[in-house]
Amino acid sequence: MKLFYSLPALALAFVLATGVQLALPDAAQAQSASSLSSINQIRKSKGRRAVVVHPALQRAAKEQAVLMARHGKMSHSVGRGNSFGARLRRAGFSGRAVENVGYGYKSPGSVAKAWMGSRGHRRNMMQRGLRYGGFASARRGKTVYWALILGK
Repeated sequence: MKLFYSLPALALAFVLATGVQLALPDAAQAQSASSLSSINQIRKSKGRRAVVVHPALQRAAKEQAVLMARHGKMSHSVGRGNSFGARLRRAGFSGRAVENVGYGYKSPGSVAKAWMGSRGHRRNMMQRGLRYGGFASARRGKTVYWALILGK
C-alpha cells in the first residue's frame, strides 16, 4: 500500500530525521485551524473556550498520524521511542497535554463526533483550561488516521 504525504508531513519527516526545527507553514497552520474548528464548535457548545493551533502540538499530532498510517495501527504509541511524552518533547512542547487518536473516519467533524460518544475521549476534549491544539491526519490506502492533541 502506498502512503500519501502532504507537504507538512514531508516537513515533519525532515524535522524528525535531522532534528532541525521548522516553522509550521501558513497552509498547514490554516488547515489545522480549520480542522480544530469542529473541536471548537463542540467545546463552545459546552461552555468551554476555543483552542488555538500551537505549532509544537501540530507537529506532534502530525507525527502521530503519520506513524499510525505507516504502521497501519491505531495506538498512542507506535514504534519504539514514539510514546506520547517522547513525541511532545521532540516537538518542543513542555506543558500538560491530552491526546485522542482514531481511524476510518472521513472528516474532522465525523471523528470529533465519534470521540464525543466515548467517555474518555469526551473528557479529554472538554477539559477546562485547555488553550492549544494540533489536529492532523494521514492516509494509508483508503484509511485515514487521526490525531488530536490538546494542551495547556
